[in-house]
Order: sequence, then structure tokens, then C-alpha cells
Amino acid sequence: MLKAVIFPFVLLISLNCFAQGPISANFDCPVPQKKLQSFTDSKEAEKYLTEKVLTPKTHKKINKKIELYLNAQKFLVDKFQVHSGDNFIPPDGGSYVRNIKDNKTEVTRDEWEELLKLSDELNSEDKINTSSFHSCLRAIKKFQTLENSIVDLSIIRHKAGQRNLFCKNFPKGGMLHVHPAGTFDRRTVESVFEQTNPLIDRDLIEFALSLDLYEKEKNYLNYLNTFPGSVRFMDLVDRDSFVNIFVLPETGNSHNFTRFSAFFRLKGFLTHRIFSEDTSADRYDAFVAKVYSQVLQRAVRHRVKYIEFTKGISLDEMESRVTFTKRMEEKFGVTIRWNISFSRSVNRYENLEYFVKVINKLRANPELQKYFVGIDLLSDETSTPALENGQLLYTPLLGEQSLAGGLRLNRTMHAGELGDHRNVRDALILGSKRLGHGVALADLRNIYALEFARRIKTPVEINLISNLKLGVVKSIRAHPFVDFLRLGLPVSLSTDDEGLFQTNITKECEAAVGKTDISYQELKQMSYNAINTSFIDDVSKKKLIVRLDSDFKKFEQWVIDWQKYYAE
Repeated sequence: MLKAVIFPFVLLISLNCFAQGPISANFDCPVPQKKLQSFTDSKEAEKYLTEKVLTPKTHKKINKKIELYLNAQKFLVDKFQVHSGDNFIPPDGGSYVRNIKDNKTEVTRDEWEELLKLSDELNSEDKINTSSFHSCLRAIKKFQTLENSIVDLSIIRHKAGQRNLFCKNFPKGGMLHVHPAGTFDRRTVESVFEQTNPLIDRDLIEFALSLDLYEKEKNYLNYLNTFPGSVRFMDLVDRDSFVNIFVLPETGNSHNFTRFSAFFRLKGFLTHRIFSEDTSADRYDAFVAKVYSQVLQRAVRHRVKYIEFTKGISLDEMESRVTFTKRMEEKFGVTIRWNISFSRSVNRYENLEYFVKVINKLRANPELQKYFVGIDLLSDETSTPALENGQLLYTPLLGEQSLAGGLRLNRTMHAGELGDHRNVRDALILGSKRLGHGVALADLRNIYALEFARRIKTPVEINLISNLKLGVVKSIRAHPFVDFLRLGLPVSLSTDDEGLFQTNITKECEAAVGKTDISYQELKQMSYNAINTSFIDDVSKKKLIVRLDSDFKKFEQWVIDWQKYYAE
């Protein structure tokens, strides 16, 4: 029972949140605080701020800029339709891919930037006006959410024990950004190695040494290289040092993306070796089931009811993946859906060929459409921009009459984590329905893309610990997710590669509560955002919302009961 372990939340229920003390927004908003607090209608507030802060001139120019974004979308659709050779992707897909490639259908970077260029381009004054406008909107939203929050998080914000207990029991709704391959934590890696006892030979060592590992890790591998022959894992004297290579070390600093990527390459190499030695399908299936079972056990423990996994999935395994999903759902009570991933590091035409096969398989099988709900372009953004690597996959799904022949496949994209700041803008124009990470929206160079995202209410999948450990942000306090929330973007929390980053959704909640000024109402809204912006069908979504309503009713009563208990 929760009551057996609860810490007392002193005065956690706030009858009047403004009794906490004076609120200082500290925004570069030129409107007096008293005026901001007077607004009760968001449309009235936006109309006033558009006139007084954004200014009609800047507003008009932004409207024209956003019109260019929408025209660029239409330009892409028209161009791809002309060269598709049909009104939709043909069943074999081959002619579509050849036409796209042979006719050089893709839009070049220079052509793209010209399409998005205003004759009277926005200047520094327009940027300041827009930034101030956003600051005012955020300030108003902050006042409103504090006023509507029945729980005062400032009481537990700096009390680790109470914060942990609060977040552990807090209903999370769902997680929309989870990579199964990155869910391996140290305990899982050790368990797999102990059970499979993999062979460690020169091929493995040389492969590992070719990756971007840390000096200490390479020194250990060079030591292993001095052995006269191969060795099994269980025969190693220092097994911990070998396991360390398969997790991100706690260095106290952020890691570069290449060290992060090295884990997946090593994991793939070793997994292939383990299961090529033992080709038993039953053993591999048991291994997969164990990994997912651990993830789902954590989800249940941390009050998660829905997960969207992002994974590359072969055509041959799609049916068995559905069977597996149903089994896991029944066992753990967590609803599961899949986003099919496409890697930026793969040749874009290879991605397109596979994409066409996926589209045609889903079109022919409504049962698969229920479980495979979206696509996701992922991997390191540094040298693989969204436009150049995403347009072949995302354009066919744009427009009222998509080239996918009526298949309405959802789209998310890893954008705004690292690399070209224009990736988030281009992901939005390419029709991504959600942004994975999206941190670069806060870059002043993206101020108009941010306004576009605000107007269309683009959901953002936020992974705080991941962004910190990969150096996307310098601190959780500096992360822009609360700003996004206060601009009306439906932000949700997730864990990314939770095993690799040694995190879970409760730790993400603790980071949000402990390191920012987020209110209870905003934290609660993120749980609802995770369901409302999911790619699951509407009927299932409504059922998940009903469950979440019930969870919050119980949770909030739990907090109230303990307040009364402690007061007595």
C-alpha cells in the first residue's frame, strides 16, 4: 500500500498558489506583470500582445513567412506527384523509386532556401519583437497554470526523498520516444553476457578499437589484445571493464554522439556473434522477450500505461511482432505501438525502397496498420540534414491525396537534437506530426519556426537526461521544454535510450520538478499530452484517457489524504 511508505507532504495542496510569495517572471516582456495577470482569455491576450508587442508589421511578415512554409509543402507534393508516374505509389514500388531517382525529383538545399526566402526578409527588430511576444505569452501561461495547480511543487522541489516518492507515484500516461535497443542497462548487459558467455577474440577487439571509445576503454581492449588467443567472457578476470564498454560511463561530463553510437554498433556485432553460435530461434525469442519484459516491468512500476517503441523492423517479422505485442500487452497491461525507424546513415534511396515496401505491406493489411502507426527518421543529425535525408520518405505522406494510396501513416522525426539548426524547421515543413527532441526550436535563428510550431501546436517528445548526457543542453535548468509548454506546444516526457543513459521516467519527472519552475498543472498536462499526441487510434486513445483520469483522481486524493493525516 502506498500509505505504508509515504512521506508527509506538508501543505502540498495549495488553496491559493499566489500565496507562495511574489512571482517574478524574469522575462524580456515589456508588458507590466499586473497587466499580464489580468488576462483570463487567451485569445484576448494574444490579440493585445500581437498589437502591442509583436507589432502589426512583424505579424504580417511572419504570416508571409509561414505562407512560404506551406507553399513549400505544396511545391514538394506537386513535384513528387509529377514524377511518381501515378496518383499513388504503385504496388511493386519499383517504378516509383526509379522515376524519383532518374528524374532528380528531390529539392536541393539552394532551391529550398530560395523557396523560403521573403522579398522583405525578417530583420533583427522582427526577431526581438517575436521573442518578446513569446516571452509575454509564456509569462501569462505561467500565471494561469500556477493559479490552476492544486499541488504546490515548490514544497518538494528541493527535497529529494519527497520529490522521488511524488514522481514515482505520479501517473505518467505514456512514453512516445523509446528505443528498445537502448533499454539495456548494466544489469541486463551483465545478465546476457553471463548467460551466453560470448567469445572475445581479435575480430571483436579490433572492431571495438575502430570505434570512438574513451582512452581507458581502449587501454583495456589493448590489454585483451595481448592474449595469445580468444577468451570467453566468464573466463575474464576483470569482467566489469568489459561490461563498461557496453554502457555510457559516468564521467561527470556529456558524451559525444559517436561514443553514444558506438554502443549500438558493438551491441549489433556481439548480438550477431552470440546468436550465430547458437541458431536456436527459441533462445533468441526468449532473449527478446526478456529485454522487453524488463522495460515493461519498469513501465508498470513507474505508472506508464502506453509506450511507442521506435525500431527498424523487417517486412518478414511484422506479423510475428504483432503477435508478440499482443502477448506483452496482455501480460503487463501496457498498450504498445510501433514507429518504424529509418536511419539517416543509410543511403536515402535504400531507405526509399524499403519505405515503399512498408507502405504497400501496410496498405494490404489493416491489422498491421493498427500496431505500426508511424515512421521516424533518426540517428546523428550532424552531417545528415532533415531536408536531404527526409524528403523522400515524408513527402509521399503529405497532402490530402497522399501518394500512399489512402494510408494515413503518422510521422515523427529526430530533429533539433544536434546538427543544422534548420532541421526542426524543415521537419515541420516536411509534415512531421511530432518532433523528437526539438531542442533547437529554442535557437533564436529558429524563432519563426517556433512561431509556426506554436500556431500548429506541434508536439515535442522531450528526453531530459539524454539531452543532458549528450551535451544538447548544459543543464536541465537551461532546457527549453517548459518554455515550449507555456507557448502551447504539447510537450511530453520520455526516456530515449533509458538503459544506456541510466534513467527512467520517474528520474525524468524528478529532473523536471527539481531543476525547473514547472507547475503541477504543467506536469500533469505532459502526462495527458503523451496520450493525446500519440499515434494510436482514437478509440484506444479515449480508453487510455479514461484510465489516466482515474489514475489522477486516485493520486490527487492520495495527496489530500496525507495532508489531512499529517495536519492531525
